[in-house]
Amino acid sequence: MSKELKDFASLCEKIRERGFLTSNDKENLQKFFGERAERALELVFLNRVKKYKFMPSNITFWVVVGKTNEYLVIPESNFCTCDDFLFSFFKGEQPFCSHLIAQRIAEALGEIEEIAESDDYYTSLIDEFVSIK
Repeated sequence: MSKELKDFASLCEKIRERGFLTSNDKENLQKFFGERAERALELVFLNRVKKYKFMPSNITFWVVVGKTNEYLVIPESNFCTCDDFLFSFFKGEQPFCSHLIAQRIAEALGEIEEIAESDDYYTSLIDEFVSIK
């Protein structure tokens, strides 16, 4: 895990414990991620972070609604389906898009929309994210 990722994880843990963002947190996010942090906070406060839970399998995944699309986010793998993430990854940079940042902050704050679905819906929803458009 990179130092940046460790620092961000530590910051998210402090936010989770406290239950809110401070101006210092926002400054740190800005230092870590620049303008991506601003976009991420906007996504959080517009309630654009969704957590899908499928039953009875108990499969969970995250979706962040961006400006033009919905993006599948896998925080455990530090992965997002957006172009910003993919371009950063292929350039050899530490890929961290606004959607990944938003997911982690929203989870720390408890500012997520939780959606329960049947396992039958899982395949069709995943197909939307993996199909080439």
